[in-house]
Amino acid sequence: MGVKGSKTARRASEKSSTTATTTNTTNASTNTNTTTTTTTVSTHPSVNGTTESTTTAKSKEMYEKGIEHIMEKLKNNDIYRARLQDINIMRQFAEVLGTEEKLRATYLTTKWLDTVELARKMLQQSKGLDEEHLSSSGSSSGMKSMVSTNVDNELNQMKQSNVNEDEDQEDDDILNEQDIIIGTKDPNLNKILEQNTVKVKIVISEIARTKGRKAFRRMMSPILSRLDMLPELGMFHSAIQIGPWLIEWNNSAICVPRKCVSSAAMLSADIEQLQTNEDVRKVVEKLSAVIVKWNTSMQYKERDTEPGKSGNCQDFVDDVLHNIGLSRDKLSEGPLGEFLKKLKTKGQSDLVFKMSDSFRKAFNLEENKKKFKTHKELDDFVNSLVAIDHSFENNYRYEWLFLKSMDRAFWLKHIKFEELEEYKPASKETIDEDGDVIFIPDCPFKDPRDTYSFIYDEEQ
Repeated sequence: MGVKGSKTARRASEKSSTTATTTNTTNASTNTNTTTTTTTVSTHPSVNGTTESTTTAKSKEMYEKGIEHIMEKLKNNDIYRARLQDINIMRQFAEVLGTEEKLRATYLTTKWLDTVELARKMLQQSKGLDEEHLSSSGSSSGMKSMVSTNVDNELNQMKQSNVNEDEDQEDDDILNEQDIIIGTKDPNLNKILEQNTVKVKIVISEIARTKGRKAFRRMMSPILSRLDMLPELGMFHSAIQIGPWLIEWNNSAICVPRKCVSSAAMLSADIEQLQTNEDVRKVVEKLSAVIVKWNTSMQYKERDTEPGKSGNCQDFVDDVLHNIGLSRDKLSEGPLGEFLKKLKTKGQSDLVFKMSDSFRKAFNLEENKKKFKTHKELDDFVNSLVAIDHSFENNYRYEWLFLKSMDRAFWLKHIKFEELEEYKPASKETIDEDGDVIFIPDCPFKDPRDTYSFIYDEEQ
C-alpha cells in the first residue's frame, strides 16, 4: 500500500520485477483459490502510484475462465441443468470441481470419515427434495462437521429442485444409508489412505444408461456403491482406480472423483495392477491438478480428439497415469492393449477377444477374434485352452487377465439376473455324497464371491 511521492513507492516503481509472496484466501464470497506461493512477478505503477501484479491478474483471469468453462458444461448437461437451477449453487459446485484445494477438501479428502460426513450431508439434502421438513426438524443439528467450514457452508447450500415422485420408481440409491453405515463402522477403510503404496489399476466399466435422480446422485456422489448392471452386455469404457478413488471421464466432460465402499461391485477388479511408492497425499495433489485441468479446459470427444482441447476416457486415463508418474507400457500388450487402443481411437468399445497369429497357431484356432454371446460360451472356450496348455494362466498372462475381466462382467449379470440363461456359467455333472447327480459350476475363473475378487451385496 503505497502513498504517492513516498520513497517506498518510488523504489517499487523503479524495479521491473520483485519477489513477492501472494496469498489467495478461500472464501465462499470471494471464490478464489487457497494457495500460498513465492514467485517473481512483474509490477507496474498505476496512475495513482500503486502497483499491480500482472501475474496475479492473469491468474485470476485464468481461474474465472476455468470456472466459466465448467459452468458451460453444467448448463449444457440436461441432468445438471435440471438439478442445479440456481446459478449461485451451480457456481459453488463448479468451484469445488475447478479448485485443487476445494477438490482435495471434499471429493479427494484423504480422511475417509470426511467423505462419510460429506455423503451424509448430501444424502440429507437429497431426501430434502421430497421431504423439505427434514431440513427444519433439527435431525442433523447435533452432527459435528468434519469438513472445512467453507466447504461445509457450500455443501449445505447445494439444494436441488423438487423431482417427480414417479420418476425412477425402481431407483436404488447410489448414495444411501448403508454406505454411510459401512463408512462409519469399518475402520479398515481408512487404512488404505494411510498406506505408503498407492495401488493403481485400470477398470473397465459398463457405460451407464441411468437418468433422472439416480444419474444425478451418481454424478455428484462422493461415494460409489456399485456400477450399474443392466440385463444386457453393452458398450464399455475405461476408468482408473487410484487407491480408493474411481476416476473417469465420460460424455458429461466433468470428472467427479468417488471413493469405492466395500460393497462395490467393480466390473474388472482383477485387472493387473500398477504401483507407485509415492506418499498418498503427494499422489492426491497431482491427481487434483490433472482433474482440475480437465474440468476447466477440456471437452469430451469420442474420436478425432485434439490434445489440450478434447479427449475421451482413455486419453484421460493416459494423462492421469502420466501426471502421477506411471507408465502405461504394461497396458499396451495383449488383448487388453488392443481393447484400450480401440478405446483411445473410438471412445468406447465392446468386449472382443482379439488373438495374435502365434496365439491362434498354438491353440489351432482359425478366427482372429471372438465375441462371446453367453457366459457358458466363454467358459467352454477358456476350458478348451486350458486343456491344451495346463499352464495357460502363466504362459499367456495378458490373455488370461482379459478373458477373466470378460468373465467377471458375465458374473455380475448372473448374480443380478440368475434366471437368464445367457449369464449362467458353464456347469458339469457330479455325484454328491448322497449319490445324487448334481450340476456344479465349471467356470475356469471360479465364482468371484468365493475368491473375493469383488464383494456383492445381495440386498442391493
